[in-house]
Amino acid sequence: MIIVINLKKKKLMIKFLYSIINIRIFIYNYSIKKIRMTEPLIKKRCIEKENNSSNPEKKKHLDNGIFIGKDYAIAFNQKRDLYGWGENFCGELGIGKIKEQDTPILIANLEGYKWEKIIVCFRTTFGITQSGETYVWGDHFDKKFEMSKRIYIPELLDTPENEKWKDIVAGVYSNFGFTESEKVYSWGSNFHGVLGLGKIKITLYEMKELKPPSNDDKWSNIIPAYDHCFGITKNGNVYGWGNPRCGKLGFKSKILEYYPVLLVPPKGDRWKEISTGESHSFGMTEKGKVYTWGQNYRGQLGLGGKGGIRYRASPKLLESPKGEQWEKVICGENHSLGITKNNNVYVWGDNLHNQLGLGLGSKIKEIYSPKLLNPPKGEKWAQIMTKTNSSFAFTQSHKLYVWGNNMHGQLGLGRCGSRWEPTLLKLEDGYWYKNMWYLIRILFIARLKEPSSGFYKENLPLDIFKFICNMI
Repeated sequence: MIIVINLKKKKLMIKFLYSIINIRIFIYNYSIKKIRMTEPLIKKRCIEKENNSSNPEKKKHLDNGIFIGKDYAIAFNQKRDLYGWGENFCGELGIGKIKEQDTPILIANLEGYKWEKIIVCFRTTFGITQSGETYVWGDHFDKKFEMSKRIYIPELLDTPENEKWKDIVAGVYSNFGFTESEKVYSWGSNFHGVLGLGKIKITLYEMKELKPPSNDDKWSNIIPAYDHCFGITKNGNVYGWGNPRCGKLGFKSKILEYYPVLLVPPKGDRWKEISTGESHSFGMTEKGKVYTWGQNYRGQLGLGGKGGIRYRASPKLLESPKGEQWEKVICGENHSLGITKNNNVYVWGDNLHNQLGLGLGSKIKEIYSPKLLNPPKGEKWAQIMTKTNSSFAFTQSHKLYVWGNNMHGQLGLGRCGSRWEPTLLKLEDGYWYKNMWYLIRILFIARLKEPSSGFYKENLPLDIFKFICNMI
């Protein structure tokens, strides 16, 4: 008798779960249908609103000053006001003890500082003012107590004795500071030797100078990643250190590199820029050629084929599309973006979170060769940015489009899930996708309150009712 009852319960539970899946599919399809139906009207209203604005200074849109962290972003508008959105687990947005913000919010705590530059990394943010002062907030390594602490209101960053900060670059938990005397100091996590200071302890709370390999050379840039790092000197030399697994340093090595090792440039050329992701990299030379190396299991190197090349341990030329020449190529976590001198954007690599922006109908998990990303109608691309699994691009009209993963609201579009194609991010009045999703959610909850509905809450067990509410 007990066995029969258990079988009945299992059948009922299977039917219930099946119905829940169908409900979510229905909501998803219904939302897409409504969005497509209302999109022309919304666009028309947005155009009318912009045309009716007589004072151009009152128009709020993001300037090209946008700084992208792991799951959050901070940006300037034309008035140099700071807006932030996304994850705020450690206070990295500077808005206090609020978990996250899924639409752009004016960061009141950062007003009055006259910011010159913002640097974001994993969960730490640095800000340099026009007067040269450097502040930090978010997750930061405390020298005094030798532990990590959360800073919710900007604090002055300590400086080495008789030095003054000029610039800061940051990786996941590794930090590098440039001083006005052209020295570089590093601190933070030394996971796999990413600080370049040798076999020191795993976490460095005090700042130590990272000296260039040659005494007659100085560092001009540092490009840190999770467990490896690149440095460019003023003489045009590039050095790599950290974890060499899967060829991510651009040369063959079976051991951790605790000190900078020279990355040999292509014959007759010199390195100009480096971009690095989780395990792959691109290097642009002074002749405008782009080379790539590292892991390729998602096609992030853009070398074609389908899974044939798992990784490359030495730089390989990335051919530009026919009739094009690369202007810039950048790395996401496991995907890549490139913009040409003709202002065309190409994408390739991992597309699990729709970070390639290829549209709703795209079921492609990864792309192994550069594929053209069409700009919105009437627009032309001007600048590309990416971090982890989210992508950003400015058009020549200074509009910011976003797509990809939005789990923590890092796209600034509200709680609307991942975006499968470039979507306009506006600072005014939130964004209509968020309002549409809430409307659909309210309509479905109303069905739970309707006695004639098959999902009327009084006919459902309390636990199942709560489960449905959590699902939607």
